[in-house]
Amino acid sequence: MSPRLPADEPATTLPAALIAAYRATRYIVQTEAPLTLRINQPETALAALLGSHAVAEAAIVSAANPGSQPLPDRENAARHRALQAAVAQLRLAALPTRHVADAGDWPDESGLLVLGANLEAASALGRRFGQNAIVSIAADNTPRLHLLR
Repeated sequence: MSPRLPADEPATTLPAALIAAYRATRYIVQTEAPLTLRINQPETALAALLGSHAVAEAAIVSAANPGSQPLPDRENAARHRALQAAVAQLRLAALPTRHVADAGDWPDESGLLVLGANLEAASALGRRFGQNAIVSIAADNTPRLHLLR
């Protein structure tokens, strides 16, 4: 049986506890003044950040620990470099992110805030790198979790 999700989210095979963990994570955009994002919590500072890059949308994507299966740091670092190259091929700019679990029971992960990435492009990147989910940000400046499985 699939976990119970809000009406606007598709059915998934991911365990409810894993989805809850994604929601209970701080997504920190590593800018001069770090910006901490939370799922479903509007962040007014995003408007200025996106505006300074002349984009209206963005997405947070990671290549680390595909399928939420831990990998050695060295392998995650190589996957992160591959993600950076994939984003560069799309001719999109990106800012580094750090994903920190509130419970402290999962190692921090590196990712990218891909500036100008729409949901389709971000989902494709997430799937390419074996991710269960990505975070999208649209004009309402609210980070939203999108499940890929």
